[in-house]
Amino acid sequence: MEQNEDFERGRQKHNLHKGLPCRFTESIDAELVLPAWFVPAMMVSCGGFGLLLTTGKMLLIEKINAVSVDINQEILLDVRLVTNNPKILVKEENIKRFCGHFNISNSVIFTTDNSCNIATIKTSCIVGAFDIHGS
Repeated sequence: MEQNEDFERGRQKHNLHKGLPCRFTESIDAELVLPAWFVPAMMVSCGGFGLLLTTGKMLLIEKINAVSVDINQEILLDVRLVTNNPKILVKEENIKRFCGHFNISNSVIFTTDNSCNIATIKTSCIVGAFDIHGS
């Protein structure tokens, strides 16, 4: 099984270099297409991160699950959204304090349903990314 996984990882890297669609679920491979700090902070560890979108809204995520590159060379992030649960508690005062820097306190996106907490977003729609617990 491990040999098949290694083959698939190699095939995905080959596709990336040929400009073909590819998908990475391992952090070491995702570093090929994402900014350096994204991967260890947002793919390896679970935390709370805000993605400031081009719409002015803040998308709250726990982590990046996978990174894909489509046929048009658009980078897509498969993410797990923040939910209001004890593991990742979205504290209203932290959101207001953090989002107040961007005047978007009424435009925060997260989920309240643990069964519907997966999303995909184009990186071209992201203006910035922030650690919402440490900010």
